[in-house]
Amino acid sequence: VKTVVERANSFLSEFLSSELSQKITRLQVTLYRLSDISTALITSLPNLTELALDVLQLNVNYLRKFFSGGLRSKGAKLNVLKLCRLRITY
Repeated sequence: VKTVVERANSFLSEFLSSELSQKITRLQVTLYRLSDISTALITSLPNLTELALDVLQLNVNYLRKFFSGGLRSKGAKLNVLKLCRLRITY
């Protein structure tokens, strides 16, 4: 039996891997824990310009890859980044 957090991450993963992912420009995620798969999908959205994460637990490796590379990184195209209640794990 899946927990609520696992079901939310499953839904988010399915939604982000659909054809709609090309159209997402703004995304706000509020979860207790964001899974690695969901984080990887969020950071691979091609047209994302605004990201708000209200997440208590998150693996930092995907965010590091998202912002590594300076102005040529995928994260450099964000106009808005909001991080709330974030506790990063390594």
